[in-house]
Amino acid sequence: MAVPRLSPSGENWDYYLGDFATAFSMECARGGGVISADDFHAYEPRWYEPVRGTYRGMEVVASAPPDDGGAQLIDALALLEARDVAAMGPATESAETLELLADVHNQVYYAPARAGRNAASGMVDRPGSGPVPSPGTIHVTVVDEQRNVASLTHSHMASPWVNGLFAEGTQLSAGGSFFQRGMPALGERATVYLAPNMVLAHGRPVLASGSPSVSLVACVLQSLVHVIDFGLPIEEVVAMPRFGARPHEPEHGWLPGVTLEHGFPAAVDAEFRRRWTARGGWLADLGPWHSLTGNFDGVTIDPGSGVLRACADPRRNGAAEAF
Repeated sequence: MAVPRLSPSGENWDYYLGDFATAFSMECARGGGVISADDFHAYEPRWYEPVRGTYRGMEVVASAPPDDGGAQLIDALALLEARDVAAMGPATESAETLELLADVHNQVYYAPARAGRNAASGMVDRPGSGPVPSPGTIHVTVVDEQRNVASLTHSHMASPWVNGLFAEGTQLSAGGSFFQRGMPALGERATVYLAPNMVLAHGRPVLASGSPSVSLVACVLQSLVHVIDFGLPIEEVVAMPRFGARPHEPEHGWLPGVTLEHGFPAAVDAEFRRRWTARGGWLADLGPWHSLTGNFDGVTIDPGSGVLRACADPRRNGAAEAF
């Protein structure tokens, strides 16, 4: 088994680059893959500068390319900056706000993957569509006693166990969903769309968050807007109903649309549906607190008192813990 043979510090490189790399590459070849033991030796981690933007006078720092999710989030907030969202009311009270958020999300989320730091830096073509696995992702946000902050999203973008490939007791997850956003060149990183982020006021973090799910950008965008524009506490934001992205279809890939949780007031729900379907938009119903709309895993930091607030999102068995 791989885990017991790795040292507690994770530095058992002789095993990782030896027996494990050999077993992994042999199993990968059995499944038609191309990863070799040499690839394990050639791989080098890279450090990147995050993308940065502003929203309502605060700095937003998000994951760097080749991750596309951070750029999507920065672009969406830039589009919202010109609108007086606070005057429109939160999405649970205003179909106009709900429609605006869904519009802005779809505009950035379904755009071709960005090759650089923002929409102006150039685009790359989408690859041809084909059967891909369903996504699988986790996110963790941590703030320590000194108020150091970490926001981390990990994703293999594949349902577990589905391909039947195992090496040293470890399942080989294929990140097929990533490659619908653009195939990486040989030796390059895949263009993904995770969105771990931090919001800074006067250079100090006041909010850090992220989300798993096909709707992770939608989840983070809606949650940030309701915290920043409306000053809502994080526990209220987590409990609010939200919209999500249209799940990918194996035959067609990613197509524009929205999914909608139950729980919106009847008048808001009806008016949003009327507006969305009148323009030919794709819409599908979800139950309340549905896993497809993400899991807002965030921590807010009061700039005055330093008090931390977090709330476990029930959609994907989230947890909030303090020590």
